[in-house]
Amino acid sequence: METNIDDDIKPVEPSNESDLESFGSLRALILVRWITLFFGLFIFLSDEKIIFGTEKYVAISLLFLLNTFRTFIPIDLSNATKIRILNFLFDLIVLCAAITMTDQFKSPFIFTFIPVLILLGVSEGLFISTFASISVIGILTEMIFIRNSNGQSLQLILQNVIVFISASAIGVAIGEYIRDTNRRSQLVADEIKRMGKANSLLLA
Repeated sequence: METNIDDDIKPVEPSNESDLESFGSLRALILVRWITLFFGLFIFLSDEKIIFGTEKYVAISLLFLLNTFRTFIPIDLSNATKIRILNFLFDLIVLCAAITMTDQFKSPFIFTFIPVLILLGVSEGLFISTFASISVIGILTEMIFIRNSNGQSLQLILQNVIVFISASAIGVAIGEYIRDTNRRSQLVADEIKRMGKANSLLLA
């Protein structure tokens, strides 16, 4: 009686989530969140022309609270898509509010968007992360007119467009690399299982 090795061994579908689901809680990514925040705080405190006010303190408090929250409760990429999107939306809304209160594109905290957009690119891919980047730019640009902010040049806006989209693209590249690595690892594991089964049949 012939034994079909391929029938006995059912290859497990490559898992795209094994490494992705822990990416949001990586110490490096959390560290980037804090680095961008403290970098912005350093610039903020170094600016002699800065006008301290309630809005500025509220904005800084929001940023610290968000970073603290995400340090202990990072975005879990293994959750359902809807939950992930809601988490990203929450982060982006808080950041937009804080950046708006600290002079939009002139805000020293503008780079706090970068780690969130990178993670969004890793999780959701090119279309959604790029759409999020453009949406953030649109919201901040609209707030310039609503709040009658001065000194927001077109060049400054375009620079941030490039930064945000680049962050999203980097995230997408990281996500694709992780998924490709997972697929390759799974194929190797399946091949090893087939070889082991073949050897056991030969020795039987």
